[in-house]
Amino acid sequence: MTSHKPTMLILTKTSLDKEPRALRQIKFFANDYEVTTMGYGDSPVKGVNHIQLPDGSKRSLISRIFDFGLNKIADLFKLYRLKPWSQSTNRWALKRITKQNWDVVIAHDVGTLALAASLKNKKLFISDMHEYAPRQYEHSKIWVKKVAPYNTWLCREYLPKANLVITVSSGLAKEFNANFKIDSQVIISASPFHELEPKLTTNPIKLVHSGIAAPARQIEIMIEAVNMSKSDVTLDLYLVRNEDSGYVDQLNDLILDKSKIRIHQAVSYEKLIPTLNNFDVGISLIAPTTFNHLHSLPNKVFDYVQARLCIVVGPSPDMQSLIQEHKLGYITKDFTAAALAEVINNLTHENVAKSKMNSHQKARELSGDTEMLKLSKMIDQKI
Repeated sequence: MTSHKPTMLILTKTSLDKEPRALRQIKFFANDYEVTTMGYGDSPVKGVNHIQLPDGSKRSLISRIFDFGLNKIADLFKLYRLKPWSQSTNRWALKRITKQNWDVVIAHDVGTLALAASLKNKKLFISDMHEYAPRQYEHSKIWVKKVAPYNTWLCREYLPKANLVITVSSGLAKEFNANFKIDSQVIISASPFHELEPKLTTNPIKLVHSGIAAPARQIEIMIEAVNMSKSDVTLDLYLVRNEDSGYVDQLNDLILDKSKIRIHQAVSYEKLIPTLNNFDVGISLIAPTTFNHLHSLPNKVFDYVQARLCIVVGPSPDMQSLIQEHKLGYITKDFTAAALAEVINNLTHENVAKSKMNSHQKARELSGDTEMLKLSKMIDQKI
């Protein structure tokens, strides 16, 4: 039987099981739209049409040489309009998504902009920018020289052609709007609503952090802060490990008291928030080493809200604004271990419990469910 639902295409250039933001959209809109997804790997959502991007490593030698040559020509003469099509993946994808009419196309991040904008058979084009792409890897001098100008061109060329541009924080939205003369809107990367209650705060106060084990995340700051803290606290780290486990070994070496600080394997996302609910305080300290880090508003902050935790963050503008507005916890004065230790030393059962209750009261408002309803209304207004 032919579906009479409107059609939606959600484009990514990553594996969908690593894209929680895209996954929330897929699950939400599948009720009202005939959703088709595109990305690497299998679809993690049953009952949704999926276009699996080909593995680039399996291309023929001729295809690789052709792509390499076309890309070099585009770079040499700054033929940026040609550059997206120097990628065989884009050429392959375009052939497959031009066969159908699309009511809504959501393009995730800068890598899908040219593909989405090139579709003639679409009614509504939405760009979902997870990062401020012109400064995404600005810590790399080579990237700044070779890739940043192209990313800037992609944004300048295609973002104004989108019917709606959304991004993850106010800081990023302001930068997009100032530089590309658009009116981007904020859809925060909030976790789905969970029916949970805050747990009773007892001794010791239980601190927790979940995230990727990478040197750039400077997880050692949290360990050093607990090492120097005089408070009765514990710290549990749930870390997604890369193939190189050397960093985790370094972190283990920093721990002075193994009974106070423990490193765990990451749990599945389905188990993450119920696991976090057993703790008291969630920590998210992201040093502002890049513009995107400065204005980050990461998933983990909203995981902590759903887990009904008190939240401690560094003085990153967007995180600080969220914590202060909703009275969810405390902000360090800077991004050092000493500043974090100072906040930890000032935690009490009373102020932690109050912040946990505030998270509980704001859990529905700060959930992915609410944000998806907000996005749905934006789409309805545009169609």
